[in-house]
Amino acid sequence: MSNKVNQEAIAQYRSLSLRGALALSVALSMSGAVFPAGAQESKTINVDAPGADSNPGDYSGTYPSAINASGAVTGSYQDANGTYHGFVRSSRGEYTTFDAPGADLTPGDYNGTSPSAMNDLGEITGSYWDATGFSHGFLRNREGKFTSFDVSGVGGFGSVPQAINLEGAVSGYYSDANSSIHPFVRSPDGKFSTWAIANACTGNGSEGCYGTGASNLNA
Repeated sequence: MSNKVNQEAIAQYRSLSLRGALALSVALSMSGAVFPAGAQESKTINVDAPGADSNPGDYSGTYPSAINASGAVTGSYQDANGTYHGFVRSSRGEYTTFDAPGADLTPGDYNGTSPSAMNDLGEITGSYWDATGFSHGFLRNREGKFTSFDVSGVGGFGSVPQAINLEGAVSGYYSDANSSIHPFVRSPDGKFSTWAIANACTGNGSEGCYGTGASNLNA
């Protein structure tokens, strides 16, 4: 498969999984909140990142992916050129947008930056695509400093972080040179652990599956 086809497949998977993750996160946040007596009504807040393309028919817009205990939200948005950018919305409704260093911002390439998770310290992890469509992992601390990384043994379409815990460990999946997907954990000091699951399909699509990935991480 080409990088473009891989990128489209992963983008579709990520879009579906992030919608579900956000809905679950918002539900958990609301269920754990403390409300004054008589104030049990829920409230819906629209999240539209500054610079997001909102033209009907463009299939662009804002894609929240995670919410933390303070009510801060992170995710990505597409501009009018189809480029992805990251954003953080504070609990006060203030937006900060960002691009990971090395992310391809060429109009029409549909590359850029895509945050996937955020912990309660405001640390964010996710992916960015370079000019070749290859995906790299990144960490962004609450001050806005970036650390980029590639999982040991990565090939194919790259590294795709999915979760970060309070200690700063990151989990997700990556593809090898044959485009087969494997899970990984990156420790807070930058060391990688990868593993294989017994009887799991390790193909690259020719066997009807693409391998195994990690989607979450506890303390």
